[in-house]
Amino acid sequence: MIEINNNIWVMPSHLDASTVPAIAKKYSKQVLSHNQCILDFSKCHKVDSAGLAMIIEFIKQAKNKSIDLQICDLSDDTISLAKSHGVKDII
Repeated sequence: MIEINNNIWVMPSHLDASTVPAIAKKYSKQVLSHNQCILDFSKCHKVDSAGLAMIIEFIKQAKNKSIDLQICDLSDDTISLAKSHGVKDII
């Protein structure tokens, strides 16, 4: 699961179809209950389209609630996945 230290959320090693449902259910309201949140992907080695969809959903919800959501240390593979889905500019 996610490691939380203050407003820094360190994502798990895999953010994919097998992990996203539990993560989204457990943490989505918590992420959006702060004025600022950093999603740290330094330990995340695999993101599939389900993980990408969760990231985009967090971004959209944060934007709607004027929350400063920062994303750091996305892998090149995740950025390539976002590019292939046409959402690179969102992340």
